[in-house]
Amino acid sequence: MLEKIAGVALLTKLRAILLLEADFNQHNKLIFQHRMLALARENGLIPEEIFSEKGKTAEDAILHQVLMYDIARITKRPLLVAQVDASQCYDRVAHATAALTLRAYKVHNSSVLGMLKPLHCMEFYLRTGFGQSTSFCGGAAEGKHGLAQGNGAAPATWQQISSLMIHAQHWQGHGVKIYTPISKRGVNQVGIVYVDDTNLCEGLEEKDDIYAVIAKGQGATNLWGNNLIAVGGALNGDKCAVAIHDMVPDGKGSWVYSDQRKNTSPADEEDDELEELEDWYFSVPQAGSEAAQIKRLRSDQAVENLGLFVRPDGSPEKQFEVMREKISTWSGQIKNGVIPTRSVWMSYTHQLWSGLRYGLGACSASMTALSKGLGSSDYYLLSNLEVVRSITREWRYLPASFGGMELFDLTTEAALEYLQLELGVEDCPLSYDFNTWGHLATDTWKALWEKVDLLDITLLLEYDGIPKPREHDCTIMSEMVKLGFKGKELKRINRARIAQEALFISDIATAKGTNLEMYLEDWWEDSFERNLGEHRSVLQFSREDPTDEDWKTWKKALRHIASGPNLYLNQPLGKWIAPSTRKWRQFYHPETNTGELHYDDKILRFENDPDDRAYILSLSGEAEAALTDTIPVTFVDVVDGKLKLKSRDPKLAAPPLQEHLSFIEALRSKGGEWMWKGLVLDETQTGS
Repeated sequence: MLEKIAGVALLTKLRAILLLEADFNQHNKLIFQHRMLALARENGLIPEEIFSEKGKTAEDAILHQVLMYDIARITKRPLLVAQVDASQCYDRVAHATAALTLRAYKVHNSSVLGMLKPLHCMEFYLRTGFGQSTSFCGGAAEGKHGLAQGNGAAPATWQQISSLMIHAQHWQGHGVKIYTPISKRGVNQVGIVYVDDTNLCEGLEEKDDIYAVIAKGQGATNLWGNNLIAVGGALNGDKCAVAIHDMVPDGKGSWVYSDQRKNTSPADEEDDELEELEDWYFSVPQAGSEAAQIKRLRSDQAVENLGLFVRPDGSPEKQFEVMREKISTWSGQIKNGVIPTRSVWMSYTHQLWSGLRYGLGACSASMTALSKGLGSSDYYLLSNLEVVRSITREWRYLPASFGGMELFDLTTEAALEYLQLELGVEDCPLSYDFNTWGHLATDTWKALWEKVDLLDITLLLEYDGIPKPREHDCTIMSEMVKLGFKGKELKRINRARIAQEALFISDIATAKGTNLEMYLEDWWEDSFERNLGEHRSVLQFSREDPTDEDWKTWKKALRHIASGPNLYLNQPLGKWIAPSTRKWRQFYHPETNTGELHYDDKILRFENDPDDRAYILSLSGEAEAALTDTIPVTFVDVVDGKLKLKSRDPKLAAPPLQEHLSFIEALRSKGGEWMWKGLVLDETQTGS
């Protein structure tokens, strides 16, 4: 029996480790830990959600959770995270389920029985510092289940049982679907799984509301808990919790968490919704009893998860509080002991800071927050290290080679495409000046970007920017920065730009490219274009709720790049040179004098009436398919269902054709050309 927590010898807090015969354990490691998992990896049978897999760490898992919250903050979408903890996972596995699982992963029946049957019939003795017990439990007459702590096959078997449970969650449609807003690449994930610690995620869908997310979250938790019971395990209700990320507009252009919003009026409808959410409770299934209610965490609360405290609102304060407590405890133990200074420094380096460093890679704190994170804790431990407290802060962290004390400092230990759209830039956002653009960004990537900029680190990332759609085109925000907008004004402009779903100037210009669309001085939600569909961009923008002051600043900014009553651009746009990021819905066919309006669910066609002027088109009906060889145009809605052609332009640039590579070229494009050196294939082998 080993202590889980140093100095705590309570029976319920001890970990039972089984000492198995060496040859038996070696067989288990060879067959299950090495061969079975190698076969599973080769065939892609290990889900991405499993972070106890080779090559991953618990810190990777918690970083994944931090980035999930970060995406939710950027997109302003609801997200539910259920932290469900399995009780004694290795010791609560039904052998029948384990055997079927192992056989499904192509382990021979003899190896499965060779591992499980001895465990089922094993006699369990207890050995402590006082000796070994004479009585035992288990045996052939009273078979026991479980995989046994210390069994070399236990981690691999539990991992593959978890894999089946993850596949069951996917099969029932649970999890989150995350799509990159520019390249449209997607991933479906149930959450994160690290041995018995599991975070189940629901939400992040564009049309999700908080009630739908809560219902799906409870369903996902019920499915996971019932499947765990089916394999012999159970959820520990005392260690389970659920956190909800839900943001609402504050009426001032920003967003706040619904559970942190101050109630303005008892009769307010949103406050009624908040009270209803607070009454909602969550539960986890229990074997042989009613479901157990679990803790509901606010957005500014966190419980320990994989050794870290991650709050939905992104604040690292709870983690810093725990770090300060560790320093205080360590300092007290050093003071109460009598050890030489050299040993104190060794303990400081290899005991204290080896623990404090853990999780800093997943910390979204700013440089200012990191520098203040430990508060005065460093100051009070100086005397333990026999360092004069009166030295200035800078001398504490200066390397010893320059005469400093070389203490450790948090600032030096420490969903990119979403950030790109949030800033409104065309290339990798981390390559832009943080002092100019940083205040427009959100949390985790902002913290990383600040460190990269401050420490003057050159990043070499394989990152494809967005090409300018037209000649003389540029991003709206880069033009605003050039014009001298900064601070609050730049932030107001950016909120309005995101609400307009616009990245480039061509996204808010007429088809001809000489003028700005006049109706886009105000929110496009109230325009003719909004009647055609839910979005006006092929990119996926986050939600925004600009204020009246934001729109005033937006109009002022547009008057700096366009002039006159018709908003004529100071620098008219040229021809199309790349695919447009705007979702064009108005098209014209010059040869037949026919127009089309592309709705989300239909296409309406307009034709010229001989009694009308040539540029007046009347509704002729609904079309089954869109015309080819059309050009983008700007129509003006006229009375009686007629359209007036206002602006037209050459045909849109076509997307680049997919390059078809030969088989050997495709192999070489993946890197590692040394592997294919000297490889010769004839036409029959390449399939060409």
